[in-house]
Amino acid sequence: MRIIVAVTGATGVQMSGTLLRALRQQENCEIHLIVSEGAKLTWRLECEQELITLYDLADYVYEEHDLAAVIASGSFVTDGMIIIPCSMKTLAGIVSGYAENLVQRAADVCLKEGRKVVLVPREMPLGKVHLKNLKKAAGLGCAIVPPMLTFYNGAQTLQEQVDHVVGKVLLQFHIEYKRFVPWTGERIVQNGRENIDREPLTDFEQNMSQTDNEHQYDAVNRSMIDGRSEKKLSVNEKQTDTVSIKPDIAENTSRQKERKIETDPIKTSIYISVKLSFSSLSFQAQQIGEDLQILLWGGSTPHIGSVVLTTPRPSLMGDGKMSSTSSVINRSGHKDEQLCRAVAEQVTAATGRAVVCSGGFHVDGIEKIQIQEVQEAVQRATQELIEKLLLQY
Repeated sequence: MRIIVAVTGATGVQMSGTLLRALRQQENCEIHLIVSEGAKLTWRLECEQELITLYDLADYVYEEHDLAAVIASGSFVTDGMIIIPCSMKTLAGIVSGYAENLVQRAADVCLKEGRKVVLVPREMPLGKVHLKNLKKAAGLGCAIVPPMLTFYNGAQTLQEQVDHVVGKVLLQFHIEYKRFVPWTGERIVQNGRENIDREPLTDFEQNMSQTDNEHQYDAVNRSMIDGRSEKKLSVNEKQTDTVSIKPDIAENTSRQKERKIETDPIKTSIYISVKLSFSSLSFQAQQIGEDLQILLWGGSTPHIGSVVLTTPRPSLMGDGKMSSTSSVINRSGHKDEQLCRAVAEQVTAATGRAVVCSGGFHVDGIEKIQIQEVQEAVQRATQELIEKLLLQY
């Protein structure tokens, strides 16, 4: 089985983690993941875990602007697509055929090829335009599975409600989910919850459950200050965390967040994946205090072939620009310094931060034209990484 999973900027992005873990448990299930820019922003505000934990659950990860990805073509056969959560903007694009990004294009491809598309729309209340678009989507063949509360299953935690939604989504593909509690014709809850046999929580879901308990509604007060909704922290939350958001963040992520985490020196990862004509290339950047750690890997044999440390300094040309001093450790027999050094030096020059770039790219029998393609891809990915770093940090 081959499934495309897309995560968009609506609230409830953590549902995607539970879905991916359920798919990961299936035999021979290949997962292709798209995480939109809006979803990345919402994830930082709603989830305690790093976004890389979501990427790790997929076999392939794509940026939403990568319209050259294999999943953008109908000739790449899949069993269908799940969009969880599905924002109203994404919904509008799908029903109008406006495939401006990879999420909408992949859904468009699945529909034109007669493949299953499952939407998990998250908005409340639903406006007339939203309802009209949902009706259109159903008419086009999409399965609409809204994340509604369910009571007959005896759920008493947020995670158990998420399990039910994920179970209903997987039923669309005839996949059994062990933590899904179906209606059996009789009341489930009797004398508490003794007769409910649920699978144990994973670490990911235990984290969600703990976060849910720490953010009880009666421990959170909201006050309107200068048109903003300021969340006052409960006594159970970290006193050094302050989050200030505007209303309707899920659909308005371009004007989102002020977030400050003073006690945590390690911040959210940036992940970039580049599809080559013969392989793939990936970047992961992590801020550690005021410095940056970048991992580069790809090819048929990912490895660590070189480690480059660059420290910022003024350019020796006297032009006022930022440059760097590089320290290099190369693994015997490997030629990855050129790639890692180019990345580290450019990022340091652009951000003024100390950078460690490590990694390697290897393909047996690689040809000269393929080497050039890798170098050009590294250059493009580095520029994209710099843009994201400057925006995020």
